[in-house]
Amino acid sequence: MDQLPTELVRAIAKVVDRKDILSFRLTCRSFAALGLPRQFEVIPVMLFRESLENLRRISENPAYRNYVLAIEYEPSILANPGTQINWIRAAKRNRGPGDSFERFSESDVEQAYQSHSRYYDDQRFMQVTGYDFKSLQSAILCFPNLRGVRILSENPEKSNRFENPPPAWGDAFCSMAKIMGKPDHFFESESRYVARGINAGLAACKLAQKPLSWFDCEIFGPEILYYKWDPVQVFSFTRFVKDPKEDLGVTHTLVCGAFESLTSVKLQLSRGRQGYGWSYRQKDLATALGGAQRLETLCIQGYPMYHAPDSYPFSFNSLLDSCTWPHLKNLSLSSIAVREQDLPPFFARHPSLHTYTFSSAYAADFGCATPSSIPSPPNPAGASCSPLPLTVTRALETGWVPSGSWTLTPISGTATTTARIWIGTIRPSCTTDSGSGPRT
Repeated sequence: MDQLPTELVRAIAKVVDRKDILSFRLTCRSFAALGLPRQFEVIPVMLFRESLENLRRISENPAYRNYVLAIEYEPSILANPGTQINWIRAAKRNRGPGDSFERFSESDVEQAYQSHSRYYDDQRFMQVTGYDFKSLQSAILCFPNLRGVRILSENPEKSNRFENPPPAWGDAFCSMAKIMGKPDHFFESESRYVARGINAGLAACKLAQKPLSWFDCEIFGPEILYYKWDPVQVFSFTRFVKDPKEDLGVTHTLVCGAFESLTSVKLQLSRGRQGYGWSYRQKDLATALGGAQRLETLCIQGYPMYHAPDSYPFSFNSLLDSCTWPHLKNLSLSSIAVREQDLPPFFARHPSLHTYTFSSAYAADFGCATPSSIPSPPNPAGASCSPLPLTVTRALETGWVPSGSWTLTPISGTATTTARIWIGTIRPSCTTDSGSGPRT
């Protein structure tokens, strides 16, 4: 590859998967320099001291910190190891076929248990002292080109990285992971402290050198808007606002402040813990979203449980009725209840909207649910829109198929004949006056 022209190597560096950058650097000397920015574009961060220290080292490097564009933060919480007897029982259950636990010596098992205990105690210490927030805060302040933050619910590589940890994680971790077999009993499946980690990330992001442009969260629960469990210490937020008396770790003010500068927000709404339902927090989320006046892209994904209207805790009216975004272009909603009268005023307030998608939405009060009953948005400036195509992925079992560009699949086991529909995808096809082709 050393014989390739520089421009070709630069083009390869832009499109090659980040995981393969190291291999390319070993085969091409010029790629070592050209591929370096790609290697540091996205920094994964977990709630481990080693991971936070790695973030700190990158932030202190005068060259590497300029390449950082995004942070992927996974606030994984470690499970309490419990007693050594129960820990060993869990490790034995994690063995694969033909993998005997007896091959490990008693001393190795003892050391692995102690390693898990040390990791657990250290993580708790970092939370109590606010070390996680301080580390994120100090690092993010050093990244001049940071654009966004993604908070992961479950890193798809977590299991593989646990079973095959990188050498940088140390011999003690590698030995512990080998004996535990799988990460099932190393990480908590659900934890109240995840909300604390998300709030710490939001607060740290507000302190970036430049306003961030996007935020993507895969575990956005209602408790984030009113969080009271083990909050980050109040003194840590004194630089967040001019008034140090305002505790942004306890109210939804933190979310409002973090959303202000964003142009893209993607939220996967998760079920709240006991006492924290979305029925009490949708208006708070609407307030936070409404303050993002630069918003161009909004994606909200809910979580229906049953094919019934009361199983949709999120409503179009509650979340979006009070919001107006002058620059909104893309809207995607999933698992949300929508009424016919909700759409016309929303479209009227957003003339810039040109792509919108409803996925598995519960549509009520749409009359007989004919294609003409679904209102179209106003024409975007300088564009003409074709008639609105509508795809209905599911409808109640009535044996009725209306005319139009619809695809209906009845839901089995339903006896009612009420004309309610499940909207699949709604997208207007727009063509600019200059004839540049479809815009979706």
